[in-house]
Amino acid sequence: MSESGGVEKQLRGAILLTLLVVVIIAPLVGVYAFSPFMFISGIAPYQLAVALGVMLAQAIAAAALFLLVFRARR
Repeated sequence: MSESGGVEKQLRGAILLTLLVVVIIAPLVGVYAFSPFMFISGIAPYQLAVALGVMLAQAIAAAALFLLVFRARR
């Protein structure tokens, strides 16, 4: 019975890490790193460049987390 508590703690930690990466870190990277490059490349309203930068950063973060999980299971 005590083993399931360890699994629940690991799962809770993984969920919190995923939320931290996708909800907090990825939007910051998208706003401050990707959106200026998108705006310079020709995406006209800066708000659109910010939104696309955030979406790109979240997609990259989700793909990286997926690859990390996939490699850890092997």
